[in-house]
Amino acid sequence: MKLAHLLTLSSLALIQSTQAVTVVLDYTYDTNNFFGNAQAKASLEAAVAQYTSVIDQSFSAITPGGSNTWDAVFLDPSTGQERRVTDLVIPADTIVIYVGARDLNPVGSGTPGNPLARNLGRAGRGGFSASGTLEFNEAVLRGDSADKYALWGGVATFDINADWQLDHTSSAIGSEQSDFYTVAVHELGHLFGIAADNDAWNDHWTQGSTVGDPGQFTGVNALAAYNSDNGLTASFVPTVLASVEDPTNRHFLEGLESYLPGTTTLQEASLDPTILNGTRKHLTNVDIAALYDIGWRVPEPSTSIMLALSATTLILRRRRYGF
Repeated sequence: MKLAHLLTLSSLALIQSTQAVTVVLDYTYDTNNFFGNAQAKASLEAAVAQYTSVIDQSFSAITPGGSNTWDAVFLDPSTGQERRVTDLVIPADTIVIYVGARDLNPVGSGTPGNPLARNLGRAGRGGFSASGTLEFNEAVLRGDSADKYALWGGVATFDINADWQLDHTSSAIGSEQSDFYTVAVHELGHLFGIAADNDAWNDHWTQGSTVGDPGQFTGVNALAAYNSDNGLTASFVPTVLASVEDPTNRHFLEGLESYLPGTTTLQEASLDPTILNGTRKHLTNVDIAALYDIGWRVPEPSTSIMLALSATTLILRRRRYGF
């Protein structure tokens, strides 16, 4: 008999908002105790709050039983090995994210174009296998389709050896430090479907046709925000240049700017590929609008998201770091 895995409060953090989605951060597999640091945990929760403050979506509960059974499949955030959690019970309108940290930069890691490249974090939605009634399988799928991104949850892992500023409430970020909150916001964007390889994103995205050409994201909401915030009449939001090393990179173009919600303050998009050492980034209008383009219900950008303010390759380039 398969035992249902219930969500226990001892290893979880629930992050709710006035919107429909609840995110459960599950620390069960944080076996390296990275989030034993209270500042790291608080910063991750603040990063999640960036999303729960703007996402409005409804999901059916996943309730296995009888002939209805499923496995949640993901990479253990502390080991990188495959994990399968059988018959996880997930309440309605709830997403589960398993979190942890490990060495993301073993000897010999890097990219063909940059052998010194380093990873700061990785995140993405989890996979699954399921069997049972049509209704149960649809509940596990949660409405994911070619034009609507959906998920039961996923995994987020961070480099345990990075020089982190872990306190999201402090602006004192060292000139050579990576801001953990900033990286968490970025990686969670991938988990929530932004600049990631999924049908709903790809429905609006075209890869650069030749090396050196930008990719093109044509989601109407992101495009409207990009044009409005920059005084442009572009026909697409540019994404990173096509390259031999990574021809399908979906990040927004390096240096692409948009307003912070409710302001006229320009900031690099959270989902561009790099951060400047010693700085912090939040979600911008373009980042949030892209969520809407891939199927999330997102309220009009407003100052509400500012209440939350207090992958993936690390590339040293003029003191900038990538994800």
